[in-house]
Amino acid sequence: MADALGSISAGPLSISEGQNYTDNISSATDVDYFKLPASLFAVPSQIDVSLGGSFSSVNDLFSISIVNSSDTVLQTVSTGVPTSLSASAAAGSSYYLKVAQADSLDTTNYTISYDVVETAESELRSTSVSNGSIQSSNHLIENTSFKGALSTADDTDWYTFTTGNVDGSTVTLSLSSVATDATFYNLKITNENGTTVSKTGNEALSTTAGTSSGSLSFTVAAGTPTESGTYFVNVEANNTETFASSSEFGNQYTLSLSGNTDYNAAPVATINGVSSGDYGTTVENDNVYSTVSRATTTALSDIISVSDADTASTPNSTISQYIIGLQDTTSKTFAIAAESGNANWLIDGKADPTLTLIRGQTYTFDRTDSGHSLQIQADASAGTVGTAYGSSEGITAGAGGDFTYTVASTAPSTLYYQCAASGHEGMGGVINIVDNLGTVTYTDDTEGASTITAKTSSSGSGFLTSLSAAEFASASYVSASGNDDNQKIYAIAVDNSGISSVDTNASTDGTQGLTSPNDTSGIITYRFVTSNSGISISGSDSDSLIEGTSSTNQTLTAALIGTPAANVNVNMIIDAPDDLTISGTNVSVVDASANTYVMTLNSTTTSDTFIVSAANSANSGTATLQYSTVSTDSAYNALSIPSTDFTVEENIATFTVSDITYSSSSGYVSEGSTTTGTYTITANGLSSSDDLELIVDASGLEFSSATSFNLTQSSPSATIIVTADDDTTIEAGSNNDGIHSHAVTHAINENGSVSSTYLNSISNKSISVADNDDTSSAKSVSISDGSSTSSTITSIPDNITVNLIESSGASTSFTSSSGAILAASDLTISHVTLADQASVYTSDIAISDVVLQLRDIVGLQTLTAAAKEAADVNNDGEVAISDVVSSLRHIVGLEEISTFDLIDSSGSGVTQVGPSMSDATLTLVQNGDVDLSGSFTSIIA
Repeated sequence: MADALGSISAGPLSISEGQNYTDNISSATDVDYFKLPASLFAVPSQIDVSLGGSFSSVNDLFSISIVNSSDTVLQTVSTGVPTSLSASAAAGSSYYLKVAQADSLDTTNYTISYDVVETAESELRSTSVSNGSIQSSNHLIENTSFKGALSTADDTDWYTFTTGNVDGSTVTLSLSSVATDATFYNLKITNENGTTVSKTGNEALSTTAGTSSGSLSFTVAAGTPTESGTYFVNVEANNTETFASSSEFGNQYTLSLSGNTDYNAAPVATINGVSSGDYGTTVENDNVYSTVSRATTTALSDIISVSDADTASTPNSTISQYIIGLQDTTSKTFAIAAESGNANWLIDGKADPTLTLIRGQTYTFDRTDSGHSLQIQADASAGTVGTAYGSSEGITAGAGGDFTYTVASTAPSTLYYQCAASGHEGMGGVINIVDNLGTVTYTDDTEGASTITAKTSSSGSGFLTSLSAAEFASASYVSASGNDDNQKIYAIAVDNSGISSVDTNASTDGTQGLTSPNDTSGIITYRFVTSNSGISISGSDSDSLIEGTSSTNQTLTAALIGTPAANVNVNMIIDAPDDLTISGTNVSVVDASANTYVMTLNSTTTSDTFIVSAANSANSGTATLQYSTVSTDSAYNALSIPSTDFTVEENIATFTVSDITYSSSSGYVSEGSTTTGTYTITANGLSSSDDLELIVDASGLEFSSATSFNLTQSSPSATIIVTADDDTTIEAGSNNDGIHSHAVTHAINENGSVSSTYLNSISNKSISVADNDDTSSAKSVSISDGSSTSSTITSIPDNITVNLIESSGASTSFTSSSGAILAASDLTISHVTLADQASVYTSDIAISDVVLQLRDIVGLQTLTAAAKEAADVNNDGEVAISDVVSSLRHIVGLEEISTFDLIDSSGSGVTQVGPSMSDATLTLVQNGDVDLSGSFTSIIA
């Protein structure tokens, strides 16, 4: 497209919803505006914008904004990577997208697209549709102000939403009115039968709004009335007798959905940059199409892609159905005329052309000739009037001269058309009869090989076929082999959230689904034109390409099918992922940042080769080449060419780590000295293009060497030298001799960024250290867990960090060794925490613990000793309802109890730890774990 205009006053291009547009920022002063027409904003709406492209930078390259007609920014973001943003839009005005340079200039092409989602009840929209029943509920969008109105006192509005499946996530719904002088609305959350839901504690999810906003909230939790799933929202008048005369009547209320659950969003199906809209809509652009060669097979997944905004790997984001339809839109009408002098028929302006008809299809012959008799016959003799085949014998022009002709399923492969009038024997031609249109083939989950055939109409039952995810993965579009045709692929995606299966009539006989299920995309249609023209790609792609290894390079050949017009080029665009590099004598770079190349073919150069190699920074996996064409010959423009997949293997180095050499013969480094420990790491198998960075880190140690090393083919080794940090912490060691250890950690960056390939590829290196801190007066405090179920040793494992928390909040840390910590001075403490608690301690706070707390509170049971200390979660000296609430919030995930108490042998809580302790054999219990079932992770039986 032409460069977008740089201001609203310049009259920017009005762009269509759901389609990608490509442009670039050519200079620091370049600004691109795109218009979103006012016709899309009949009601309050939300604008969702996607900015895409191959750019990637830690610097902000693009500033993208949604602005109103006054150029006031509604929402903006600056980014160096593809992103999205949304903004609420009022009704009745145009809006604009604005793209400009951010901090750094990048002239790389970007793509921009948008969708408009109406955020008003369907009764307010330009085509009013009632939402007065559960079945017709409108879908709510999170964090958006949804507008609605009760048109009568008896009007009732229904909405719906679907939660994510993570227990502990939250849902909040609020309703506010315009007027505030009375209570106007009732708000409730129901199930599919309209029954109000009650959350845990039997609190009904219903409220009112008017004098103040009404709010409802619940926590998603399996096995409770508020488990994950689809819910319904009802808004109605609080008083039907007075509402119509109230100050609120005629106003629009605001309904908002929030919370941190992953609310379901509908999937989006996309074909060649054209994306589906909301359920019930059809997105179609006849000006965007692809040309496919005859008898080619293309994976349906290469044609149709589906995205979903929900959290990856959850039911809401998983696509369960791909609904596919195939419509034949090939012209079935021939315009019939005749040349003067009775020399030839003129069919669609061509003299006696060869026609191709398909068995079973019906064609119309629209005649404007005069004095002729058109006949279809089986006789092969040119210029001879033979026996009519079918129902066309002796049909003449004039009244009744137009006719339709259905090709019989038994028709021969060749028929002829002929003028049957005397002396007109030269008016005739050949008709090729073929069987097939393009089809979609797939492997049915139960029936095996199956085919979706093209229908002449997209309406009626049987047009759409539902494919499972496995069936879709096996599906291919197979173009017609013996004829040219026009076909449209219809695609719909359905996610796995289960909304379509909700029965809003479950309380009575029969099922009744939602009229607008939000697990289903709108329809996207896309046109494929089959012709005897195209490009074939051949060559080996079965062997792996290895990063930096030229011997694994593979050569492919691109060859024209058919012959383009003379002196016309066919430019084949090769879009390569970053993992691949393309080269060849007839290959040039179109956009280096996008890794896009072009090869030019024509009637002279009908084929040529190109070389595919793994890029220097390639990652292991599958890399796909995508192809497209640009040509002034319409038969070769926008060709659909099957993609090519390659297996890429990253050249992964291995590492050798030497033993430690200590400068002291004692075999350790000492605190307060210059003794060192030295070892070397060597990278093996580096290629000339590899550039790895080794980063070392440690606690309790200092580095005499560098902490960052570049490892290359020419310099693959790093020497690490450490000394001991002269700290003041008593570290007794396993033998109480002060000899302990600290670990050096290793991380690898590749080409300037963290490499997942080399994650944990070099183990930690343990350095022996001699402590120089005085332990003569220190108290060895033995600590065991309070597990009542463990049958194994319960002493605290080595190297666990125990934090003693004073009443002021100050924390003193100790490292466990031989089942104890060494305390050199007395500390007055309120509680204890464990560093990295989740990995060192198995928490077991459960409903059974809450029951014990409640039994103690009401006097049915008296808790004593460690159990009572654990039940007193807030350590205020008594077990109360506030402690029960803390335990429950921990169980449902609303808060984390991370505090512990130390208990002496008498069962009393310890408030002083240090040399003056008389009892230094202590038990560690987690607050809230009343039955003492928690334990150290490493010692669980």
